[in-house]
Amino acid sequence: MLGHKTLKCYIIAGPNGAGKTRGHSVPEDVIIRRYSRGWNNLQKHYKQIVDDWIIFDNSGDQPLIMEEKQ
Repeated sequence: MLGHKTLKCYIIAGPNGAGKTRGHSVPEDVIIRRYSRGWNNLQKHYKQIVDDWIIFDNSGDQPLIMEEKQ
């Protein structure tokens, strides 16, 4: 029988990449607010409802896997 699996991929951007979207700057307080809300949602909600999840740190030259559940 075929089933479905869900995967949540969470990417943490570095300070150079986090403030640019669609060619315009995003204020630092907005970046911090969005990061905090996103991280809290990941920890409190998404990890419990998805089958697998993976967290990448994208602040360096290469993405680094910080945590994963498979």
